[in-house]
Amino acid sequence: MSLFMRSIELDKIDDNNFFYRNYFHFILLFLLICICYSNALQNEWHFDDYPNIVNNDNIHIKSLSWTEVSEGIFTPERKISRPLAFLSFALNYYLSGFDTTGYHLVNISIHIACTFFVYLVFVRTLVILSQNNEENKQPLLSNHDIALLAAALWAIHPVQTQAVTYIVQRMASMAAMFYMIAFYSYLCFRTSEKSSRWSFLLLAFLFWTAGVGTKENAILLPLSLLAYEVAFFKLPGGRAIIYIFFAGIVIALGSMLVLSGRGTGIFEAIIDPYEGRPFTIGQRLLTQPFVLCRYLLLILYPTNHLLTPGSDMFLARSLFDPPSTFMTLFLISLLLAFSIIYLKKFPLLCFAVLFFFLNHLIESSFIGLELYFEHRNYLPSVFIYLALAYYLLHAILHYRSQAKTFLSGLLSIALTVVLVSEGNGTYLRNEIWKDEVTLWTDAADKYPLSLRSYGVLSAEYIKRKEYDTALEYFYKAEKLAIDHPERYQKNWIASLYVNAGNIFVAKSMSNENDSAKAIDLFMNSLEYEPNNWQAHVNLGVLFFKQNDLKNAIESLEKALSVRNGDPFIYNLYGRILYAYGELERSIQVFSAGIKIGKRDDLILNLSSSYFRKGEMQLAKQELSKIDNDHKNKVYVLLKALIFTEIEKKEALKNISSELFLKNINICDWINEYYKDNSHEVIHPDISSLTGDLIQAYIEIIDQALTDVNNEIHKMEQITF
Repeated sequence: MSLFMRSIELDKIDDNNFFYRNYFHFILLFLLICICYSNALQNEWHFDDYPNIVNNDNIHIKSLSWTEVSEGIFTPERKISRPLAFLSFALNYYLSGFDTTGYHLVNISIHIACTFFVYLVFVRTLVILSQNNEENKQPLLSNHDIALLAAALWAIHPVQTQAVTYIVQRMASMAAMFYMIAFYSYLCFRTSEKSSRWSFLLLAFLFWTAGVGTKENAILLPLSLLAYEVAFFKLPGGRAIIYIFFAGIVIALGSMLVLSGRGTGIFEAIIDPYEGRPFTIGQRLLTQPFVLCRYLLLILYPTNHLLTPGSDMFLARSLFDPPSTFMTLFLISLLLAFSIIYLKKFPLLCFAVLFFFLNHLIESSFIGLELYFEHRNYLPSVFIYLALAYYLLHAILHYRSQAKTFLSGLLSIALTVVLVSEGNGTYLRNEIWKDEVTLWTDAADKYPLSLRSYGVLSAEYIKRKEYDTALEYFYKAEKLAIDHPERYQKNWIASLYVNAGNIFVAKSMSNENDSAKAIDLFMNSLEYEPNNWQAHVNLGVLFFKQNDLKNAIESLEKALSVRNGDPFIYNLYGRILYAYGELERSIQVFSAGIKIGKRDDLILNLSSSYFRKGEMQLAKQELSKIDNDHKNKVYVLLKALIFTEIEKKEALKNISSELFLKNINICDWINEYYKDNSHEVIHPDISSLTGDLIQAYIEIIDQALTDVNNEIHKMEQITF
C-alpha cells in the first residue's frame, strides 16, 4: 500500500482531474474484472490442481504455527520449487479447505492487483514516451486514458482465463503480479529525483525475488528492463552490451539458486523433462516458432476454436517439414530484426514485440516442457495491449482531426465491439471451465486427436461412477494411442491404462473376473511407463486382495522407489508387510511414513502393530496422537484393547450404542469385522473383547427395554 500511495505522489501533477485519472480508473478496472469473472467462483478443480493442491498433503495445514506453515512451501515431491505459490495454496487451504470459492477469490484478487500495476507501468511509460517526443510534449490524448484502455484490453482478454480461473496457474498470475510491481518500482527509481529513490530500487529487487520464488520465468525481468532502458531511456549501445553481460550474470546466479532449491543441476533441468516426451530438444526448438505465432494470433484474434487446454499441437520434423515451420521462423526473425533495429525510433511498438519474445524465452525454448499452454501468454502479452491501445486511439484522433468522421467513428465502434466481445468471451470461457467434463468435452470437440482430453474425461467419469461412459472415452483414447503412437507421451498412454484398470477394479465388486482384467491393464501401463507408481500401487492392492502377498510387497517396493515421499504408499506397504508377518519391518515402515505425513491410518496401523507385538505402552502412546473419534471402529476397538478398564467399558458402550441405533445385530457385525480384510487399516484381533462386547450390547438392549417400560407405565398413569 505504501508503494501505491508513493506512486500516486510521484504521478500527481497539477491536474484538476486527479481523482478521475487514478482512483476512478482503478474502480473501473476492478468492476470490469469482477463482472467478467463473477461466474468463475464455483468452478471446480482441474487437472494439475489435484497433484499440487488437492492431493498435496504438505499444504494441508491446520494451524498457522511455524512448523506447519514451513511445510506448506514444499512441492508434492518434498522439493522447494515456487515456494511462495505453494505457501499461498497452504494459506488458502487453512482458510477454506477444499472449497474452491476461496481459491478463486484469491486468484481474481491477484489478477486485479496485477492489472492495477500494469496500468501504473503503462501510465509511467506513456509519460516517458511523451517527454522523449519533442514534437508532442502535450499529447492530445491523456496518458491515463490510453493506459486504462490498454489495461482493460489485457485484463479481460479471454486468453487470460487459464491463468486466472485455472487455480494452480496462480503460479503464472502471481509471478506476473510481483514482476509488474518490481517493474513499476524500477520505473519509479529511474524517474524520481528525490533522495529516497534508491528505496524503489530495493523494492524492485525484493519483488523480483518474490516473483522468482513464485514461478521461474520472472527471472527474465533484468533483460526486459535492459530492453526498456534502450527503448525509452536511450541507453547507448556500448553500455547496453555491458548491461547485458551483468544481466546475464544475475539471471545465471538466480537460476542456480532456484535449481539448488529443487535439488537439480542446470543440465538435468534441461534434459530430464525430455524423458517420456514424444519429441527431442531439436524438434521442440523447431516447433516453438509456430507456437509463438499461434500465441500472437490468439492475442490479436481470440477465436473460440483456438481457446483450449487440449490443443493437438503438431510436431516439426525439420526446417521445411511442415512448411509452416520455416514460414513462422522467418516471420519471427523479421519481427525481431525490425524491433532491434528500430527500437529507439518506434520504442513502444518495438519494445512490445521484444518484451513478448523475451518473456517466452524460458517456456518456449530448449527446456523440455510441454509444447503449448495459453497461460504462458499472461505476462509476455502485457505491452502488446499498450501498443494496440496507443496506436488505435491515435488513429481515431488522427481521422477526427482530418474531418474523416466515418473512419474515426468506425474505429471507435470497432474498439467498443472488441472490448465487449472480450468481456463476453471471458465470461463464456469461464462457463466452460466450470468442471472437468465441460472443459475437456469442449477440448475434445475442437481437437479430436487430443488424447489428453479423452483421458481426463475417462478419469472424471470414473469419479462419478459412470463406468460405461468412462470406458467409451478410454477406448477412443486407446485407438488414438495405437494409431498414432509417435504423437503422444508414453506417460499419458500409461495413465490411460491406469484409469481403465481402475474402472475394472470398481466393477470387480460384482464380478471377480474384472480383477484379472484390471491387472492386465495395469501391466499394460507399465509397458509404456515402467516407473508409473500408480500402476504399482494398484497392482499391490489387487495382489493383496488375492492373498498374493509376495507380489504385493514387490509392487509396493517399486512404487516407493519411484515415489518415496508419499505417506499413503508407506501405509499400504506397511499394511502388507504386517499381513505377511514382517512385524518389525511394518513398524519401521509405518514410523517412516508418519515422519513424512501424520495420517490417522498410519498411526492406527502403527498402534495395532505395537499391540500385536505386546508393547502396550507404545501402542497407547501412538493412539493418543489421534483425536477422539467415536465413529472410527478401529480406533474405538484399539482403545478398548489397550487402555484402562474404565475406558474399555466406555469404548464398548459407544460401539454397542451405535449398532443398536442402526439396528445392526452384534453377531453379524463381529462376523463382518473379521471378514473385512482392509488394505488400508489393520483390524486388530478382538477375540478377547467379543464376550464383553456382546454383554455391553445386551445391556444397551436391556436399558432400552427398561426405558420403554417406564414410558409405558407413565402413559398408563396419565390415562388413568
